[in-house]
Amino acid sequence: MLRTLERTKLTGMATLFVVGLSACAAQTPKASTAPTSSSDKLLAKRTETQTSAPGSSQDCSVSAVYFGHDGFELDGPARDTLEKSYACTRKQGAKQLRVTGMTDPQGTEEYNMALGDRRAKAAARYLSALGAQATETVSLGEEMAQGGDADSWSRDRRVELQGK
Repeated sequence: MLRTLERTKLTGMATLFVVGLSACAAQTPKASTAPTSSSDKLLAKRTETQTSAPGSSQDCSVSAVYFGHDGFELDGPARDTLEKSYACTRKQGAKQLRVTGMTDPQGTEEYNMALGDRRAKAAARYLSALGAQATETVSLGEEMAQGGDADSWSRDRRVELQGK
């Protein structure tokens, strides 16, 4: 009787896993700068760094670019964010850019490092097309992931730009 109960519980858990996995697979990978939930919006405000350009009264901001599950392609809003962030780093006099790709904790460490690298390189290629001369790419994979659920994982899937 106990084994039958354990088997039933395992079958139910496996079914939930498969349903959840198929829902994830149905998502189209895209990059976005618009967080999907209210907690994502709060993180976006925290991630956005307000800085003043030297010798200028204008403020500018460098913002993170967010990606969908397993995504690394830049959509229109992501490209716009990179353009604005690049312009801000130029105003600040940055000579080099560091693009850091990050992922949520789903997947193996090797997969997440590779995905973070693809995200960083996609952003660096776009920045290079804008005229950025020296761009360094770094993948942190899931190293900086703070999430423990699907809502917080969406905030972990990002690229951050830093002028040096």
